[in-house]
Amino acid sequence: MRRTFRERNHFDGYPVFARITRPMSDVVPHAHDFLEIAIIGSGSVRHVTAAGEHVLEHGDVAILRPGAWHALHITGEVVVANCGLSMAGLRGDLHHLTEMPGVSTFLAGLPASAGTFGVHIAQLGPAVATEASTRIAELESALELQRGVGRIQGQLALLLGILA
Repeated sequence: MRRTFRERNHFDGYPVFARITRPMSDVVPHAHDFLEIAIIGSGSVRHVTAAGEHVLEHGDVAILRPGAWHALHITGEVVVANCGLSMAGLRGDLHHLTEMPGVSTFLAGLPASAGTFGVHIAQLGPAVATEASTRIAELESALELQRGVGRIQGQLALLLGILA
């Protein structure tokens, strides 16, 4: 049985979480009850989903809808910038972000059909991935320092604008 990561264990009272990780060992198959954005900041990793296995490299992004499972096979040093978005938050406190030009199209275009298994893989390119990873690091810092909702939503808006 696959493990499911829950908002209540990762979000610390905010409708978003952000984390820069350097996984040293494989990440077992798991799902989430939130939307996950995972950007490869450096290195590469084998990413396994119901849609198959792909090598993700610096510049790639994996976006997973709630319920989509995935696993990581670590093949060397890798940096992954993760951002999780609460689905309740996207309908509530973060709703205004979904109305930003480009972001609404980006979110609406994410995979929901059975053929994609709720997983979208895209190549951002190294420069854009580095910029997006920087935004996730800034968001992680704002969350850790409890900088306030405005700062957090601003960083999230910048990130979504880069990805849109």
